[in-house]
Amino acid sequence: MKGLKSVLCSLAIIGSFASYGQTEQEGEGKIRKNELTFSVNANLLEGVNGLGNSDLGKFNTNWAGTPFGASLGYTYNFSPIAGIWANAQYGAVSGLNDVERFNTSAMSVGVGLRLHPLSFTSSFLNGIYVDGGVGFASYTASRHFVSDDAMMVPQFSGSALAYQGKVGYHKALNDQWKLDVGMSILAVQSDDFDGWSFDGEPADAVLSPSIGITYVFGNGADRSMSEMTAMELINSEMELDGYATKDDLSANAKSNEEVIAELRESLSQFVSEEELDAMIAEILKNSLDTTLVRGELKAVISVYFDFDSYALSSKFQNEIGEFFGTNKDAATRILIVGYADKVGTDEYNYELKQNRIKSVTDLITTKYGVEASMITTQVGDVKLSADSEQYLNRRVDIFVY
Repeated sequence: MKGLKSVLCSLAIIGSFASYGQTEQEGEGKIRKNELTFSVNANLLEGVNGLGNSDLGKFNTNWAGTPFGASLGYTYNFSPIAGIWANAQYGAVSGLNDVERFNTSAMSVGVGLRLHPLSFTSSFLNGIYVDGGVGFASYTASRHFVSDDAMMVPQFSGSALAYQGKVGYHKALNDQWKLDVGMSILAVQSDDFDGWSFDGEPADAVLSPSIGITYVFGNGADRSMSEMTAMELINSEMELDGYATKDDLSANAKSNEEVIAELRESLSQFVSEEELDAMIAEILKNSLDTTLVRGELKAVISVYFDFDSYALSSKFQNEIGEFFGTNKDAATRILIVGYADKVGTDEYNYELKQNRIKSVTDLITTKYGVEASMITTQVGDVKLSADSEQYLNRRVDIFVY
């Protein structure tokens, strides 16, 4: 078993640092709904109350006992700031003092709540998360004398309720992978986790620094949770000045039919059929010119900016390229709407919105060949007022008609 743990430890550390060498993408704080994490951890004893605080002296971490482990966890993020996690962890815990040493192998499972308290910021701190939860630990422990390795306490097994907590940090490596580092605590509600109930404390606890990799479910074209939230907001609440829905077009077409029927009836006795057809064709042409400016919504994309910035990240430049690669031929008109958060004066934010619009407009006209005559721009109002949602206001929406 020690050999297997060593292999797992080596593979995870090599995989973590190999991935870390890849090109970093923008948007390291992006949170998607489903995340799968594999980590390796070292189980430390020093400075942890309740573990090995026996009459024979305090235990220190026994590195010769390979106090390492591995864990596999899954997180479902039901909002950008909170999620539910579940994990399973196997590892070895080993302590040593001048008189004795103990060895424990343990398997624990747990569930709990995850918080991303700074996910709404644009700094590197948005990768911080905090876990808290409860679970169950099953363990096998033994104790030996240091002097001659004689058995002090025969090997035995136990199990108990366990509380788990973690402070961690996710660092984006690319669109699918994150580096995960953190410090966990496992508090086992039994005093014999270290091989014997010496100190009478109600629990033994272990600190576990860990390093690992997180796989984020979904392909690169998927919207992040924040983008999905913004797109739903756009589609449900935004009023598109000068643009029509399918219902508008249907009503307009019905109105045209009624007008044409009335014209034919009233003018047929005064002009020839050929002249009447020419007049009706001109009416239809003028009507078409109006509806082309309105049109049916075919596609929409939202791109996001850092706080007080109008620079387009490489991530969103690529997403705009993919978007127009799919929708450019279907476009007759394009509406670009710029937003800013509520921080700052109206005058400053109006200029910031215009600059964000210009960044997008310049990109799609120069790099993706969109005709400037097809584009209409519009400055949008703040849609969300909560402080935790301001990152959703730092965006530009592109509508294709």
